[in-house]
Amino acid sequence: MNRMIHAVAVTLLAVILALGGCAAEKEENTVTEKSQQSTEKPDYEHAHAVDHEWSAIYNLPAGTYTLELGPVRETPSLTLLFLKEIPERRAEQDHLALHLRGRRSIKVAKGESFRIRDRGLYELAPESRKTKFFFDVTEGARYIIYAEHDVSIRIMDGRTVVKNEK
Repeated sequence: MNRMIHAVAVTLLAVILALGGCAAEKEENTVTEKSQQSTEKPDYEHAHAVDHEWSAIYNLPAGTYTLELGPVRETPSLTLLFLKEIPERRAEQDHLALHLRGRRSIKVAKGESFRIRDRGLYELAPESRKTKFFFDVTEGARYIIYAEHDVSIRIMDGRTVVKNEK
């Protein structure tokens, strides 16, 4: 119980800090204990210059995975964002993801390996045909993966395809 309360408190603090840069939300959408008890949901519908064209949820226990991108055209790079899922906060996480997109990303070349982390932003350099990357998960969780372009992603745990919940 204490771990859950701690995790919620840390997540709320992170959301408040991340949303602090968005002037339209400073007063309206600050997550407080009082607003958590309210039945009204905050408005996260203000406009952003960039939106996500693709997202999916993957259950990723600790381990090593292969990320296979389908053919990617008309873009030299594809940025993926990994966020640990908090089901009761999905709308806020989708909004937070938009704010995190402007941050510095880790560049990953074809065939390279990277370690994912919560709020990790990775710029992959796919080819026009299928491209494989490898990543390690040290803290297993359900992750929401966001992409700025509609993309075909397949994650493999050895020879097993990890199913997503789009």
